[in-house]
Order: sequence, then C-alpha cells, then structure tokens
Amino acid sequence: MRRATSFRFLWFGQIVANLADVLYVVVLIAMVYQATGSTMLTALIPMVTMGAQLIGGLVAPLVLDRFRLSRLLVSTQVGKALLFALLTLFLDRLLSGGWLPLLYVLMALFSILDAAANPARNAIVPRLVDKAELVKVNGWLASTDQTVNLAGWALGGVVFVALGGTESMWVCFVLHAVAALLMFGVREPVRTAEASEEHVVKSSGISSMKEGWVVLWRTPLLRTILIMDVIEVMSGGVWVGAVMMVFVQEALGEGEQWFGFLNAGYMGGMLLGGLLVSLWAKQVERKFAPLLVLSSAVFAALNLLFAYTSIAWLAVLLCLLMGPPNQMKEVIQQTLIQRTVEERLLPKVFSAKMTVFYTGYTLSVLVMSLLTDWIGVRSVYALAGAIVALVPLLAWSRWKVLRQASVV
Repeated sequence: MRRATSFRFLWFGQIVANLADVLYVVVLIAMVYQATGSTMLTALIPMVTMGAQLIGGLVAPLVLDRFRLSRLLVSTQVGKALLFALLTLFLDRLLSGGWLPLLYVLMALFSILDAAANPARNAIVPRLVDKAELVKVNGWLASTDQTVNLAGWALGGVVFVALGGTESMWVCFVLHAVAALLMFGVREPVRTAEASEEHVVKSSGISSMKEGWVVLWRTPLLRTILIMDVIEVMSGGVWVGAVMMVFVQEALGEGEQWFGFLNAGYMGGMLLGGLLVSLWAKQVERKFAPLLVLSSAVFAALNLLFAYTSIAWLAVLLCLLMGPPNQMKEVIQQTLIQRTVEERLLPKVFSAKMTVFYTGYTLSVLVMSLLTDWIGVRSVYALAGAIVALVPLLAWSRWKVLRQASVV
C-alpha cells in the first residue's frame, strides 16, 4: 500500500511539474521575443535548454551516486521552485538593461536540475510498482506526459494573454511549489533504500560518470536499444520547428497554422499510443520482441509516406498514426531497460541514454537544417525516413537478443 501511495505522489507530482515546465517555456519564449524582437535571442531558449541538459546528463551520475532517488527528486524539485521564484522576482530586470545573459544562466541551471531528476524518476518507478505492472505503468506515464504537453502548449498562450508575462510566471512558480510538496510523499521501500545507502560509491568522479555508459555498452540488449535510439535520433532534426515550417509552406503549400495541426496530431497519436499500451499491457508483455520490430517498421513506413505527401490533412493523419507505434516502441524499450539493469545502476543508465539523445538530437537539428537549404525540404524528410527504416532492420538482426530479453 505504501508503494502504491508513493507512486501516486510521484505520478501527480510529475504531472504538475511537467505542466509548469511547458507553460514556462511557452511564456518565456513570448516574453523574450516581446522584449527583444529578436528571433535569434528567442531561438537561444531551446538551445540553452538542450545544451544544459546535455551537460547535466554527463555530470548527473555524480549526484545519483550519493543520494537516494526519493531524496534527489525532492531536492531537484525544491531547487527548481527556488530558481523559479528568483527568475520571476527579477524577470523584468533580466529582460532589459543588458541582463539577458543572466536569464539564460538561470534557465541552464533549471535544465541541469531536470537532467538529474528525469533519470531518477525513470529509475524509481520499478521500485514503486510490481514488475508485472511495469508495461501498464509506463503506458500511463507516457500518456499523461503527452496529455500535459498538449494541454500546456494549448494553455500557455491563453494564460500569457489573459494574465500577462510576470503573472503567468508566478502561476508556473506555484505549480513547481506544489510539485515539490508532492515529491515529499514519495518513499522508497525500506529494503531498497537501505541497499542504496550501502552502495554509496566512493570511487572517483570519472569512474562514477563512466559506470552507466559501461553497462549500456557491455550489455547486448542495452547496446541494441542504444544503437536503435542513435539511428532514430539522427533523423529527429527534421521535426524541429524551423524545418517543419518549411515543409508546411513548401511541400504542403499551407499556412503556418498547419504547423500546429501537425504537432497536435503527433502528440495526440502519442497519447493514444500510451493509452493503448496500458489497456493491452498483458498482450504487449507477451510479445515484446515482435512488437518492437513491428512498431519500428510501421513508424518507418509512416515517416516515408509523410515525406512524399502533398495533402495537408493526410500529413496530419500520418502524424497521428505515427504516435501509437512510436509510443509502443518507447514503452517496450523503457520496460526492458528497467527489468534488465540492476537497481543501483539504473539511474546512471537512464542518464547516459538521455545524454546520447540530447547529443544526437542537437547534431541532427544542425545537419538537417543545413541540408534543408542545400537539397530541399522534401529530400530531407525522405532521407530522415530512410534513416528511420534502418531501425527495424537492426531490431530484426538482433532478434535472438530481443527474444531472450522478452521472456518474463
């Protein structure tokens, strides 16, 4: 019962924190652009966030080694709330008078705390729920994450217009404070907490930072999942806003509102995918290997179809259809990692995996943006689809490894 209660606190706390994060990005983008009129300075917001999370992912093992996950979740959320209070109190000054670099510094610190909290959340879930419930729970978490994203991006503009910039940021602070209070309700099982304390690592910082990477590469299943992710993230740059906007205007011949429709379609599909995985958890659990290959193949086929469509409503439909197979693939991979890795090392493995994602995505955005100018947007999306098509081929070639790991 205590584990179930702790999971509810974790779940609700994460929902509130994620909503605050999405609102914060939407409002801050609007405020920076309103204050500076500069597209470049506004575009620095996601770049600073991504860069800081990359750095945070590299150094996170140093913190993950020395604290219980429940304590780390509380500390990071309290830290985010305090940073947010500081940011909001001095927001008007930070947006004027040459103080803008300090705003980006605060944003970077905020993202570094996130980089420690995210692997901690993913790693603590198996400690709070039964092994047999992991697929269902990961589906729930994925669904609520997408619901919050949809709601946050939809509400962000409304809140900003209705309340104004500073007042909207105070709303975000209140949400972060509520999330921090909820995290105090997360308690690890006594046996797990004691084991964590016994395994506090006294090794050097370099050894601590390497540990998750070593496990990730030396374990055949984890190495397969990692390579699948690396291949897929190489194509991820085509989904950045600037490239998508070019696709909407040049390939679809539509206005900028269709950019929003495509995003909403994809997020809606991811939400639907999480719900379906939760509803069919038992069936998914018995078919991990074939479903991982199948979902990767369907996702790749839909990407290729998207690259060559010229009909706007069909493009939205394809985005919607991409969501379920992509979500199923991610939930299966998440569950396999949680079941395979030793509890003590799980946060470090998730941290390393997250670092790979941010590094690959940043490089992909740069390369795909340049290629869009050189070879045209439709060719770039076709290239991205061809890259994604390598994922099911890799999964099929590693069938034996996936099949062995799928045995419950």
